[in-house]
Amino acid sequence: MDQLFLALTQNAALLVALSVLYGLLSRFRSGQAMRFKIIAGMLFGFIAVAGMSIPVHYQTGIFYDGRSIVLVLSGLFGGGLTAAITVLLAGAYRIYLGGIGVFAGVSTIILCAAIGLAARKHFKGKPGEISILHLWMISLAAHLLMLFSQLAIPWPDGLEIISEIWLPVLTIFPLATLIIAILMQTDENRIQSLLTMQESEKRYQTLSEKSPVGIFRTRPDGYTTYVNPRWCQITGLSFNDAVGNGWLKAVHPDDKIKIVDGWNKATNQQTKSIAEYRYLKADQEVVWVFGEAVAELSETGEVVGYIGTITDITARKEMEQALRDSESNYRHLFEKDSAIKLMTEPSTGQIIHANKAASDFYGWTVDTLKSMNISQIKIQTPESSSTEQKNRSDDQGNFYEEDQHHLANGKIRNVEVFTSKIRFQGQDCLHSIIHDVTAKRKAEEKLQLLGKALEQSPVSITISDRKGLIEYVNPKFSEITGFSYDEVIGTNSDILNSNEHTNAFSKSIWDTITSGRDWIGEVQNQRKNGDHYWESLIVSPIFDAAGQITNFISIKEDITERKQMIREVIVAKEKAEEAEHLKSAFLANMSHEIRTPLNAILGFTTLLTTSRIITEKTREDYITIINKSAEGLLHIINDILDISKLETGQVKIHKQAFFIEPVLKSLQVQYENKLVEAGKSEIALKGFPTPPELEIVTDRNRLTQVLSNLLDNACKFTDSGTITFGVSRVVDGHIELTVADTGIGISKKDQASIFERFRQAGHSNIRINSGNGLGLAIAKSLVELMAGQIEFESVLDQGTSFHIRLPLK
Repeated sequence: MDQLFLALTQNAALLVALSVLYGLLSRFRSGQAMRFKIIAGMLFGFIAVAGMSIPVHYQTGIFYDGRSIVLVLSGLFGGGLTAAITVLLAGAYRIYLGGIGVFAGVSTIILCAAIGLAARKHFKGKPGEISILHLWMISLAAHLLMLFSQLAIPWPDGLEIISEIWLPVLTIFPLATLIIAILMQTDENRIQSLLTMQESEKRYQTLSEKSPVGIFRTRPDGYTTYVNPRWCQITGLSFNDAVGNGWLKAVHPDDKIKIVDGWNKATNQQTKSIAEYRYLKADQEVVWVFGEAVAELSETGEVVGYIGTITDITARKEMEQALRDSESNYRHLFEKDSAIKLMTEPSTGQIIHANKAASDFYGWTVDTLKSMNISQIKIQTPESSSTEQKNRSDDQGNFYEEDQHHLANGKIRNVEVFTSKIRFQGQDCLHSIIHDVTAKRKAEEKLQLLGKALEQSPVSITISDRKGLIEYVNPKFSEITGFSYDEVIGTNSDILNSNEHTNAFSKSIWDTITSGRDWIGEVQNQRKNGDHYWESLIVSPIFDAAGQITNFISIKEDITERKQMIREVIVAKEKAEEAEHLKSAFLANMSHEIRTPLNAILGFTTLLTTSRIITEKTREDYITIINKSAEGLLHIINDILDISKLETGQVKIHKQAFFIEPVLKSLQVQYENKLVEAGKSEIALKGFPTPPELEIVTDRNRLTQVLSNLLDNACKFTDSGTITFGVSRVVDGHIELTVADTGIGISKKDQASIFERFRQAGHSNIRINSGNGLGLAIAKSLVELMAGQIEFESVLDQGTSFHIRLPLK
């Protein structure tokens, strides 16, 4: 332990030398930070190497010195680059020395430098501001890590060494680190203060050199020691000519005595000096300046000199002289000017002077106006007193007003008043120029009215230039088209082109309006979202005073709904006419359909009751005809009742579960007999194979009625070939029933209306095949009531297939 104290004493000189050399080195780091860090790193490294050259040897390859102190300080005060160089130099030398303690030695070097860097970062790179307590804690932490690094020495020597050296390492070494750190802090703060002072002087020098005013500095006795470039520029003297009392050579001879006396008085009494005087340059140019100087005091309040400025006021002096010279001319111009002019007292509003134009405008004589106050002319209203709304002023106090003024005859005129502050006859006054803007205001009101009419118009209005580029659109345009104002300004009206009109149509519009005529018509345009719409359009050219076209105005009204209503009315009219036609045809058809079986019934009944010579076979034939006629009449009546119930929603569907196969077999037997009875036994009636277990939940009677209607039509319109019906397929919980024939088929033009009431395909066949035109309409309505769909395909002269799709459940 004593040897460690001795080693620290031997290293003390090196540590003191480190602080001194670091302080000297810090003086030269301004503007050369990188070089300073490199040299500082080498300094710390060589001091650490020197310390390792006079160590305390614990045993072979294990020795101790003050390098830990140096490494902590290198990281704390030097930063990353300095610490890295120090670590490289000290670490290389320690490795060169070797021994079993080399790993512990190198670890100490790295860890101590790391502690210094971490502390520097924590305190934001300002080691000069770290407190003594924090410095001691940083040192203590570094030397705790130094002790920890001794564990790198082979076991158990490391623990034995720690037990022997821990006390001086944790007491003397931190204390030594603290003392050297305080010394380096002192140098750091001193250098920082010096840099701050140099920066301040540099800023002052820059400010002085770039100042827009002349700056000078003198000793307490008035001897000039400094002038800036602007001072030299104003006076025409060089720096060397101006120092001392040389500046007096450039003062105008007429002002020299006054300036010398004033300057001597100020320096003798140590007071502020203010003066306006002239410099006479070598080229005889006269420069007026405003000079001001104040005493420069030391910390004890003693005058150490004067610092002052001069400002070039030549322009102001020339203007003042010009104003003085032109006052009489100004009076003449004021009185004879055709513009209305008044001069008023700023604080009271009393009229000081008025010109002849003012007398003519207001109707009072000049003398009467001069006896009046401006408040007797100006009408005070809430609007006129609102400075935010009406008055605008500039930095010089000049302002503009919009007011209403009384005339002597009681009339009120709208006026614009331009007022400026001037000096007249030795006093400040307000000089006002009044413009009568009554006609202008009325025109503006008309323009505002027109503007509101455009903005609030219920029709779309567009104004374009002579090239067709849009300059204005009103809000209704955006509402109709979907385009905003900004989107269309500067674009061509083709932006609305729907491509529904030919180029010749567009050209005819352009030719009409460019020839100076209006174009009136209807166009179909396109909105921003792509929708088409119709507009009633009027396009008119606008002419200038020379009769040249300057703009075009388009007035457009959206007539899409109107045209749609017209189309709907036309369609409704056509449907009404068609319904009337169908009604007539239906009544005629019903008259025929009902009279035919009735005539048969009445005729054959009469024969049966009146004729006494009728054979038994003839009697049976007559009865059969009567039965068939009655059945036909009953079928017609049922169809009429069904269609009536369907129209009024009185038909109810009664669902029940049943097997479909028996229904189809019953229909097949029934219609095979009908074909025989109709003399069409050569037609083959075929059924699709149907599984016996196929069950459906629907209205059995209505399904039978639908199939019967379709089979009736198939039998009626088929003269040869086959009729096929039944279950064609079952898929996705639905059953599809098909009735197909090889009959006359349905033409393309009749297919669209085949399910309409009172319709029959091929009117020429109505009398041949009979029928009331209600069967398919009833079938379609019943299928839809059963939650199904009915479709068909047909080829004329080849046949027709109807498909009914119903849910199984």
